[in-house]
Amino acid sequence: MLAFVFIVAALVGLWPSRVDVARRIPGIDLPHTHVSWLVIFERLAQADFESTFFGRNLRPGCAAYWERLKKREGYAEAIQGHSHPTIVNGTERLQEAKRRDAALRIALEGA
Repeated sequence: MLAFVFIVAALVGLWPSRVDVARRIPGIDLPHTHVSWLVIFERLAQADFESTFFGRNLRPGCAAYWERLKKREGYAEAIQGHSHPTIVNGTERLQEAKRRDAALRIALEGA
């Protein structure tokens, strides 16, 4: 998972300067470029890696972009309105395990 975070971090500077507004997912008010990043950021959140990736003001541009994405109507429709109990339970279990075991937290998130 940590390698995935580094790959995403390397790609952050490659966002297109113009969003392709003509290509959209039917029924969702988000262009494909936003959907791609939304999926990556949502997976970071589900794996409880938001603070590792965005924390300590490491990537303020990414954090601001993620906050703007979460405020979009399409995010509410596609993601917030369709959380799955298995994902919610898994995220909660991971958070609890990291709270209980400092060594696990350090192994997953670094010092």
